[in-house]
Amino acid sequence: MDALPENQIEFEDKTPVTLTHADLNKVAWRTMLLNTSFNYERMQAGGVLFALLPALKKIHANNPEDLKKSLKLHNEFFNTNTFVVPGPLALGLAAESRKEPVATINAVKLAAMAPLAGIGDSLLWATGIPIIGGIAASLASTGNAIAPFFYILVFFLLQNLVRFGLMRVGYRQGIQAITSLKDSTRMITRAATLLGLTVIGGLIAAYVSITTPLVIHAGDAVVTVQKDLLDAIAPKLLPLLVTGLLFWLIKYKGAKPLTLISLIAAISLAFSWAGIL
Repeated sequence: MDALPENQIEFEDKTPVTLTHADLNKVAWRTMLLNTSFNYERMQAGGVLFALLPALKKIHANNPEDLKKSLKLHNEFFNTNTFVVPGPLALGLAAESRKEPVATINAVKLAAMAPLAGIGDSLLWATGIPIIGGIAASLASTGNAIAPFFYILVFFLLQNLVRFGLMRVGYRQGIQAITSLKDSTRMITRAATLLGLTVIGGLIAAYVSITTPLVIHAGDAVVTVQKDLLDAIAPKLLPLLVTGLLFWLIKYKGAKPLTLISLIAAISLAFSWAGIL
């Protein structure tokens, strides 16, 4: 189904339609399958159509031709954070249920796509998941069998709080939400990024363990490299340096994580055998 230019799509039926909480919940639940039809031409467009379909059928129930036009309108490039996708979809539904101009419907949906993606990446991927994962890992390290269930349950609750909350708020606020979203995006993203970096730093110190047994003999003096030098300068310095190196290789040199994992395993075995680590 090819997308049509906006100037070729106008709805014939201009009667406003009100979507209920049940209608919005159907869309929110369906967004969980957003990436099942992901492709490199239109990204998440197929998943967006699947999620919106129940609401679009209700909005255009009196005119099947308008429904066809709506499906073609929404079958275009779309890509955002998978957890916050109900936000832009709700804004688009708010405009479409009031039978706003087609250009407005598309504009409000796409205008929220990028800002919400940044917020979702910062708050959920970079902050929420590491915190939940860190707590679960801490529980697992003590042999607590509840650790995996804790991660699954809390992560499920967090993502659905965001998912259903954005769907309700986005539809209720409608177009007005775009202005407030743009005003707060930079502040929220910066705060979440700082919190995420702090959490990641703590996780590196807590869970990346690299030490060296090397000893330096200077006459009668014996200097333990790890205890007397590295720990005296900066505790956890080796984990920080190795993590920084891996980050640099992935981000700036395009190294593949699987390649680096294999390389780390090989180096660890070799250095351990040589008595270096």
